[in-house]
Amino acid sequence: MIKKIRIAHFICLSIGILYIIWGYFISPIDNLIILAIATGWILMYNVLLEKIQRRIASNLHDILLACNVNEYILIFEDLLKQYRKKSSQGIIIRLAYAYQLIGNNEMALKYFSSIDIDELPDNRKGILLRIHYYSCLFRTHIEAGNSSEAEQVLQELHTLLQSKKLSRSQKESWQPFYENALFRIKMKRGDYEDCEIFFQKSIQKENHLLNKVSMREALGQIYLQGERITEAIQAFEYVSEYGGDTIYKKRADKHLRALGQEITVPGEAEKRKSVQMLTSKEIAVGIISLCIFVIITIVALGHSSSSREEEVQSVATREKSVITVFFYEDVSESETEIAT
Repeated sequence: MIKKIRIAHFICLSIGILYIIWGYFISPIDNLIILAIATGWILMYNVLLEKIQRRIASNLHDILLACNVNEYILIFEDLLKQYRKKSSQGIIIRLAYAYQLIGNNEMALKYFSSIDIDELPDNRKGILLRIHYYSCLFRTHIEAGNSSEAEQVLQELHTLLQSKKLSRSQKESWQPFYENALFRIKMKRGDYEDCEIFFQKSIQKENHLLNKVSMREALGQIYLQGERITEAIQAFEYVSEYGGDTIYKKRADKHLRALGQEITVPGEAEKRKSVQMLTSKEIAVGIISLCIFVIITIVALGHSSSSREEEVQSVATREKSVITVFFYEDVSESETEIAT
């Protein structure tokens, strides 16, 4: 689908440019009109296609948040084949994170090693890619029990989140992850009481299944440390039921078996909302604009044709007048000679 959108971008841009070039073959009065129409066409359809692309990206992210990680990996592996190396860094980072989520550290490391963080641009997009990269790196260290390395990565992440190149909404969207990361480090240090309170409160506010599963699994670990077996079993059962194909489910199943519990049958995954590529209003605007574009083109062609006909008639009239004058002069001279 992403590839089709890129092709649509190219087609719309080509039509607009060809329309501008075609405008130069029409009378000068029409050139400004043609230029305005073509510019409007390019801008409007570019906006519509960008909206479609953002909604597709949102839909793909929903697949991951619903704990369907293998499906997410298949889609992004296919996308990776369609992009050049320089423009595929965001996809590579997402694949590394997805492989982390299913516990395939070998593949995650393979993708991590192919990323050169210094090659990323020093603009907003580059900063966001760095944030994604360091968030994945943090998870790698925290899962391996390397608390000191995880802290260093978190400091880098904190510095990036202070960048003036990021919008306020972008900074706020990463704040929950940063707070979660701080408590993950506290948990590794054995500060279970504060972590329990934080994760319990966070679960109440969380809307995404993947994050709920992750925090439930963390709570299960905390309950085990405090020998609160009943609460630990309840937490792990939730993770086992809704964890999809994540590493959280695999670990929860392992704990449940160790506690002598049967593995619960996976529950029905939270249904993802179908993402409409364009709203009915946007579709209507696109169709109306296309109709206006076609009508104006037909009118312009008609006007151009009539202008050329008038010009031809005018030239023909002027030529006829000149011929008549020459003929009259020749006749006058002949009559004078005869009279003489």
